[in-house]
Amino acid sequence: MEKISREKELSWAWDKAEDRDTLILRRMLYDNPKEVLKDYGVEKLKKIFIEKYRQFDKRNRNFWKLILKVKDDELEQSAERSLRGSDRLWNY
Repeated sequence: MEKISREKELSWAWDKAEDRDTLILRRMLYDNPKEVLKDYGVEKLKKIFIEKYRQFDKRNRNFWKLILKVKDDELEQSAERSLRGSDRLWNY
């Protein structure tokens, strides 16, 4: 469903970040939500929302959670996965 051009995405790369998920996250935070939904579709945005949940402020977090119909258990599962993977950083 992605109907967006790369040039439009790069307009959100004010710090030269070119990671696509980061640029989509920025659009979710600062762009018109109707355009973002139209450009990417619910499934792509839901995936990014769950992965980058902690980067949203409280207002945006609640808004996107309702719009994308994200359940609390989906967020908990994502948090558990990230915590499990984080033990690899430490040498025990």
